Amino acid sequence: GKISEKELDRAVSNVLKLVQKHQKRKQARTFHKKEIVSEIIADSIVLLKNEEVLPLHKKEIIGVYGDSAKNPLIQGGGCAKILSEDIESLLTLLQNKFTVVYVPTGGDLSLLKGVDKVIAFTGGECSDSEGYDRKNIRLNPIEEAEINQITQYCDKVCCVLQHGGVLQLDKL
Repeated sequence: GKISEKELDRAVSNVLKLVQKHQKRKQARTFHKKEIVSEIIADSIVLLKNEEVLPLHKKEIIGVYGDSAKNPLIQGGGCAKILSEDIESLLTLLQNKFTVVYVPTGGDLSLLKGVDKVIAFTGGECSDSEGYDRKNIRLNPIEEAEINQITQYCDKVCCVLQHGGVLQLDKL
């Protein structure tokens, strides 16, 4: 049940190499909470597919769909709590850079007629948290149906999935 000093030295050496690697890579820097969260969000984005929707251009009129654009999922449940009172919504950030037509979940989708591109924000039917299993891996069914209807008004749609786990996307 005891480990040898050689094995312990090897394990400690691996930990020290990791610490040294990160000390060299990261310079000491003061962050404001907003900067940290913005950096984490930017580093967390994964582009699965782009069919000539991105990048967005300043001259375009951008349709923004979904409640998640206004009230983004920026934390999980349980121990993944981040106090977020000073974080701007993605809708606000988009409105600061583009001409935006916003339609909340359950809103009038025909307002999106004539926009150049639509960014649709959605997530899972149930929230992620520790301590319980999800009942399914589906998207919010109302948002899924409405995102499919959006293509009647605009054929360039980008879906932003804000979710902490796998999602079933075969109906989009």
